[in-house]
Amino acid sequence: KYTINGYVKDSLSGETLIGANITLLNESRGVQTNAYGFFSITLPRGSYTLLINFVGYGSKVLPIDSSMAGVPLQILLSQ
Repeated sequence: KYTINGYVKDSLSGETLIGANITLLNESRGVQTNAYGFFSITLPRGSYTLLINFVGYGSKVLPIDSSMAGVPLQILLSQ
């Protein structure tokens, strides 16, 4: 297993987005960012695709794999 973590932020202001949804495409699970805009999800080895969205912002699709573990992601969403 490996853990992917990071922050979801507004692309212009850099403000963290609290309660943003991070969903695994083609899987029945996901997580939300906490009060600091931070998320963490542990996955079995393999490649996945994350769908990141927040009300009022455009969605982002991000392919991930185990090589990204241990380095916090900075995901920027635009209004």
